[in-house]
Amino acid sequence: MSRTRLVSALAAGLAILVAACWLVTGAFPLAAAPPVVYDSPGVTVDLGGAGVMHRASVFYPAEALKQGVQGTVVVEMKLDSSGNVEVISGEPVLVQSALDAVRQ
Repeated sequence: MSRTRLVSALAAGLAILVAACWLVTGAFPLAAAPPVVYDSPGVTVDLGGAGVMHRASVFYPAEALKQGVQGTVVVEMKLDSSGNVEVISGEPVLVQSALDAVRQ
């Protein structure tokens, strides 16, 4: 086998390998699907555009349903070694449910 033929065969093999890798990465992208979460009816969550890989469901507390309590809870989550979660505002009856979801 001549040197020209050998180089041509190696180049063709490399081109086939590159094309196969390109096709595989297109068919199987390395991106996670958005999390599927089932919040209680009447609960909406605004993540403020944050990219989230996992999110726990937020449940409407039974006590709040009995009392007819409605409102907005604003929670700020700071990731540090102690896992601090700061409640900015919200109805006290609803806050615990939001904190439970954040801590999960």
